[in-house]
Amino acid sequence: VVSTQSTGKQWYQRRVHGELLSHASPVKMLAYCGLLCLLGASLAAPLQDTPEVQEAKEQFHAAFDNAREGKHVALAPVNNDIQAAQIPNAYLDDIEPVVKAKADFQIAFDTAEAGGLKHMQAEPVAAFYIAKTEEVAEAEDQFMKEFMTAEKGEHVKYAPVNNDIQAPQIANSYIPYTQEVVDAADQFMTYYGEAKLKALAATPAVEAATSCCW
Repeated sequence: VVSTQSTGKQWYQRRVHGELLSHASPVKMLAYCGLLCLLGASLAAPLQDTPEVQEAKEQFHAAFDNAREGKHVALAPVNNDIQAAQIPNAYLDDIEPVVKAKADFQIAFDTAEAGGLKHMQAEPVAAFYIAKTEEVAEAEDQFMKEFMTAEKGEHVKYAPVNNDIQAPQIANSYIPYTQEVVDAADQFMTYYGEAKLKALAATPAVEAATSCCW
């Protein structure tokens, strides 16, 4: 039923449209086409620039041409501020210690400039050597001997050696194994066994808790 209704509707639309197109004259069809073409052309044509837009474009092109020609440097601001006059130099009068220090410095400077600086230097200490007596020669030989020993690595023989006599080993000593000692040992072993059993019993719980956490 649905397919029959849709087929009937399509047949009716084709018939009505066909009759409308068959009744339309070629002149009207051409007029309609021309009107549609004019409408499409008018919609596709760009809008005319307003006077404001034209003025903005002209200003932009003028500024662009000036920048391209390097004339934009004329737009840099110029500082036309009038500068104040230079403040004149002013110094405090030298007090007496300053006057004396300047005079001393000038004297020292003039002396050095005239070549008198070398006369102000202390005389160098003359080279002095002790006479190479028999004691000096013996000390030099001893020094060279020790130096050569150290250079060969044989100075390790100067390391100190511990020659102290050690005391004899202290002999082992035990208290007598009396009944009190036997009772104390038994009590200790009892406590030790109980602690060991408790530790063994708690081991599975600890392992279970550790595996659960990890």
